[in-house]
Amino acid sequence: MAIAVALALFAAGVHGGWLIWLEIALIAAFAVFYLAQTAQFWHTGVPPAP
Repeated sequence: MAIAVALALFAAGVHGGWLIWLEIALIAAFAVFYLAQTAQFWHTGVPPAP
């Protein structure tokens, strides 16, 4: 979800000012969430719920 919003802003050309930091924050939040789910899968062998 967050990555979709960030990509939509990026594709729309909304750059500069504080919006670029919002994009970076959304992408970083998605990356952390994805890595946490992947790590959970590695440790437990149970795939994360969709």
